[in-house]
Amino acid sequence: METSLKLSDFIRYTAPVKRFRPNWTAAFGGIEERGATQDEATASLFGALRASTVGDFTPVVIPFGGYIALVWRDQATWMYTIRPDSVKGEIKSNFHSIGPKRDEAEARARVHLAQYVLDDMLGGADFTTEEIAKIILEPGDQRDFFSLAARSIEVKMLMATGLTWQEANIQLDGLHLQRSR
Repeated sequence: METSLKLSDFIRYTAPVKRFRPNWTAAFGGIEERGATQDEATASLFGALRASTVGDFTPVVIPFGGYIALVWRDQATWMYTIRPDSVKGEIKSNFHSIGPKRDEAEARARVHLAQYVLDDMLGGADFTTEEIAKIILEPGDQRDFFSLAARSIEVKMLMATGLTWQEANIQLDGLHLQRSR
């Protein structure tokens, strides 16, 4: 007995429900698409499946300051994670889904990696903000990082006077600080 299976045999359909879900949903694995009719949802799903198998899947590994940023593609979505370089094994949590553009995912990963190293610098690690900012390639992201770094240093200095993190930020924002101690 010969059985002929087609991809369409594995599609999960969800019918529309008034007000709550006005369109048909066609799903295969982790990909879902919607359409006004079941056929439109299926056609959209096949387009998404095609798109998820073409293009570049080459991951990016960015080691810096005792951490590793890993950028990879899962179907049509680029993702990243930041881990201490001593951590090994499968990535099961703490990853960020960015979208269909590798460059955007890499840029976000570089900024996040710089923030991790900045936190270590504020804790006593031997880095300067200029050294850390070199990992960030986009000029606008570098400017934002320098602003964040300056603010973080000011907060740390105020906390050294006995203020809490929240109190230090309130004072930097120019708001009136009422202590209830």
